Order: sequence, then C-alpha cells, then structure tokens
Amino acid sequence: LNKKNLDQLQKLVKKERIELNQSDFNNKRRLIRALEIKSQNKQPLKSKPRYDCLILGLKYPREIINQRIDKRMNSWLKEGLIEEVKNLREKEGLSWNRLDEFGLEYRYTAKYLKDEIDYTTMIEEMKNKLHQFAKRQLTWFNRDRRIIWLKSLSQAKKLITNFL
Repeated sequence: LNKKNLDQLQKLVKKERIELNQSDFNNKRRLIRALEIKSQNKQPLKSKPRYDCLILGLKYPREIINQRIDKRMNSWLKEGLIEEVKNLREKEGLSWNRLDEFGLEYRYTAKYLKDEIDYTTMIEEMKNKLHQFAKRQLTWFNRDRRIIWLKSLSQAKKLITNFL
C-alpha cells in the first residue's frame, strides 16, 4: 500500500466502499490506514458525524464580500494596526518573522514598517491578498456537501425551525 500513489489508493477505497470524509480521502496515510482496518475487520470503515447537524452558509456576491473586507481593513488601520505592529516589534521584542506568522495584515504592515513598501502599496497588496484568501475560503467551503447555501437569513430561520 505504501508504494501506491494517492489516486491508486483512492480507487481502492472506492472499490472497497469505505466511507471517509473529504480530508481523509485526500490524505494518503489515512487511506492506507482505512484499507488496513478494512482488511482486518472485513467491515467498511464509516466516518459518521457524531451529531445530526444542520450546516448553513450565507451566499454573498463577491463584490459585497470584498467591500466588507476593505471596510474591515480600513477600520483596523483607523484603530491603530500600524501602532500595534510597531509596539509588538519594539516593546514586545517580536521578530519580523514572528510578525509575519500573525497573518496577512501583520505581514504587510511589517513590510511597510521595514520600508519595503510604501503606504499605498501596503493597502493595495493587503486588500488583494485578503480578497484572494476569502476566495480560497469560499472554494474550500463550497466543497463541503453538507452545507446548505442560502441567500437570506429568513431562509435560515425556516430551515432551523424545521430541523429542530
């Protein structure tokens, strides 16, 4: 099994009708383990949720999401993001590398404070990177087939009432 690639292991798991969640299905080590357990027990491994859950997601147009990101970013700057990063560096003694690990907003603010980029570039790059990150998050959530995507909160209220 260790010599097989991910695609071959996924085909074996499908053939054996082993049910796995998506993250396990894309993890070679977990596929091998599921196949080993199946061969020992002769019963398929099932990954069932512990609780019966209703998972809802609100769909917003990308323009609205990006506007909200921009608004939030502007409020961070007004509330002192640059000063916060300065203090973390100077008073708390955090390295530039450590600040980089705190997230996109800290990474680009640190670049600005190191004079690697100017203020306008910091804002533009931060916005672009945050928009890209939000897009990747949506792509990830869209793969989850359990999520029921809605356009309004009123739809959510009806579904929740029926679920309960």
